[in-house]
Amino acid sequence: MSLSGAFVQTALQAPNLSIVHLIVSLDRSHGAALIEAQIVRQTEAGLGLEWHEFGGEKIRALITGRQHGHLRHPAPVPPRHRPIKGGARTR
Repeated sequence: MSLSGAFVQTALQAPNLSIVHLIVSLDRSHGAALIEAQIVRQTEAGLGLEWHEFGGEKIRALITGRQHGHLRHPAPVPPRHRPIKGGARTR
C-alpha cells in the first residue's frame, strides 16, 4: 500500500480500468475506510490498484496507522454497481 495505490492478493478477475471499492482496515481499534480505486494491472497473484484520490486523508491514515475521523465502519457499496466474477463490484 502506498500513497498512489496498492497490490491486492486475490483470485478475483475484472477488466483493467474497472473501478473497485475496497473496505480497508488496520484493526478494529482504528476503524475502516471505503476507498475507490481503479484496476491498472493484473497478475496470477492479484490486482494492481491506483487510488481514485492520490494520497487522500484516508490513505495517509491507513499508512501511518493513526486513528482518523475518516476511518470508521463504511456504508455498504451502492447498489448501482454490477457484480463481477468472484464477488467484487465494479461500475
